Amino acid sequence: MRPIFYVFCPETHYTRYQHSTLESATKEAERLARLHPGRFFQVLAAINQTICADIHREFAPGIHVEDAPDTPF
Repeated sequence: MRPIFYVFCPETHYTRYQHSTLESATKEAERLARLHPGRFFQVLAAINQTICADIHREFAPGIHVEDAPDTPF
């Protein structure tokens, strides 16, 4: 997993851009703070990610694996 940083304003609950470095996110937080005096901006870091890798496939009665392609196109 690569590090991902977000700039978050608790007042607006808005964040969009994923920064790849802490420096980039910090600069953006400073830019936004200057643009919006009185609001504060937090730099958040994603510390882990989770994915479920177990896939279970069920086929309709009478359909066999060789009849069902892996992709729908």
